[in-house]
Amino acid sequence: MAILTKTSAIYALGICETSLQTIQSYYQTDVEIISPGELTDKTELISAGLLWVALPAWLGLSSEARLELAGAEKILLLPPTTGIKDLEELDDLDFNAIMAEPIDTSAVQKATNKVRAKQNLYKDANRMLKEIFLERELLERKSLNLNFLLQFLTNTYSTLEPDKILTIATQIIDELLPVKNLGAFLWLEGQDKPSACMFIPAERDSTSWKLWESTLLNAAQSIFHNNEQLHYECRSLPHGTEQDTGAGPELSLAIPLCINEIPLGVVVIGLDKDYPLGRDTVEVLESALTHLALALHSAWLYGQVKELTQCDPFAGHEQRQAFI
Repeated sequence: MAILTKTSAIYALGICETSLQTIQSYYQTDVEIISPGELTDKTELISAGLLWVALPAWLGLSSEARLELAGAEKILLLPPTTGIKDLEELDDLDFNAIMAEPIDTSAVQKATNKVRAKQNLYKDANRMLKEIFLERELLERKSLNLNFLLQFLTNTYSTLEPDKILTIATQIIDELLPVKNLGAFLWLEGQDKPSACMFIPAERDSTSWKLWESTLLNAAQSIFHNNEQLHYECRSLPHGTEQDTGAGPELSLAIPLCINEIPLGVVVIGLDKDYPLGRDTVEVLESALTHLALALHSAWLYGQVKELTQCDPFAGHEQRQAFI
């Protein structure tokens, strides 16, 4: 339904000369007179404007022609000789206004205002409907994000092994982004052991391995802001074949892992394809990776405690009772 404006075209079907002059006088524009035979070719144009139609001309139209004009804005004029029988033949009331002749400019204005009022009503209803659908879409998106975070938290906290945590995170993040693989570089504490650990989703010493190692190291140094050379060990994460993983993370996201704004490490997410990140996606991903940092930190602390309980720090050998 087109909105009626001052520039909208006005059409007349079967209108007498006197009423036609009154209509033209109000709109200050020429009214295009159409015949029943032109309706089929001009239905689209008429639907974008306003049609004034006399009752005899309307009753003379076929049901198919009336159906084609169902969506058009129409005002019906009743000749002075209109009787009850004529009105009984009017089996539909799909008109914005019905007026009896003779008419004056005030009557034309009143009818036109009715058309605009109806259009404004439909416009408001459509706007409200769009708002309802938008709110529904936002609620569905929030529900999906909450379910994603709940699944992420439940599964990443289900183990205390960093490599398993990262594998689980990769599988779940794949539901949010087209993830090809995921690698991580974590800073670790300790004086007599590696100061950091790199988790690489590739076969050791393969082309992918070397590219992943270089990518993770560069990402770590840019975030860690340490000029000293990082000492680290490398661990392999579950991965596909060289063909599956590709040469390396060509399309990737490097995201810091922080706890209380203190960097714990960096995660590099290799994407299967270029993917536009919306604000909602970024927010839920940042929230998930915050919990990932906590899960990995807890796993590392657990590993330190476990190692201390399994080895006598004074005697330098394993204790009899293993840590459970």
